[in-house]
Amino acid sequence: MGQAGDPEGRRTAGKMTPLLLIPGMMCDARMWGGLPALLHPRPVAHCLPTKAETMADLAALILRDAPDRFALAGLSMGGIVAMEVLRQAPERVERLALLDTNPRAETAQAQARRGMIPGAAAVDIACKATLDHFDQALWARQRAVLGHPLVSVLETWMARLDPESREWLHYGATTADLFNTVLVLQLQEAGALLLARMARQPLLPCSLGF
Repeated sequence: MGQAGDPEGRRTAGKMTPLLLIPGMMCDARMWGGLPALLHPRPVAHCLPTKAETMADLAALILRDAPDRFALAGLSMGGIVAMEVLRQAPERVERLALLDTNPRAETAQAQARRGMIPGAAAVDIACKATLDHFDQALWARQRAVLGHPLVSVLETWMARLDPESREWLHYGATTADLFNTVLVLQLQEAGALLLARMARQPLLPCSLGF
């Protein structure tokens, strides 16, 4: 028998979805404080993203050791890693909590403000690396030659940029950053469609598993 408000008995430890916690940069399990104790008897595991050089590799290490199905929470950089985990294995992530994180790759303007790239290059990139300046025919040719969806996009935009700006396009970003941006934009669009549909039909009560 489940606890009050839990008619299906899902709060018993053996049936509760394990929760993986990914801390922010320069943090460890202490960042979460007494959260595991508060969530008892839910199984909780700490994942420290420190043993790889890229987001994709960090996510792959987490997936290697993770249960078949799990809930996932990530803070700051941990949230970015969590989004990469979701991108690699969406069928294994039952629930996702993103805390104080940014789902989008850093813009050229932001990089210029921090002194990472020249200001003139940031202006050039912001003006020309847009859908309005995207050459579909050139992209198709690049895609056929390079065989990589993102690199062919970058090469297509580079052709529009001033020569001195080209090295700064995609500077400091990873492929995972851009794919995560696209994923979140798709989720936002899907969420808007779902809410519009829900507004047109009655809803059934849902306990959300609690």
